[in-house]
Amino acid sequence: MTHKLDSQLRPRSVAVVGASAREDSMGKWPRKIFLRGGFRGAIYPVKTGYEELQGIRCHQSLLALPETSDMVILAVGEQ
Repeated sequence: MTHKLDSQLRPRSVAVVGASAREDSMGKWPRKIFLRGGFRGAIYPVKTGYEELQGIRCHQSLLALPETSDMVILAVGEQ
């Protein structure tokens, strides 16, 4: 049985807008946490100017993702 919150509570894919390779950045921790927790879905880093981050293909925008992500994490700092 599916619930209307399934996509948020059990996402099949997660996009991380503002993904980063910097250890101390907000853009790196989501991938670490999802993988440490056993997440088996797709993780899509979204960051302009990068082809790859942390061994995963990087996308230039949410519109460039191969599918609509169930969850989007905004990991962007102050400018």
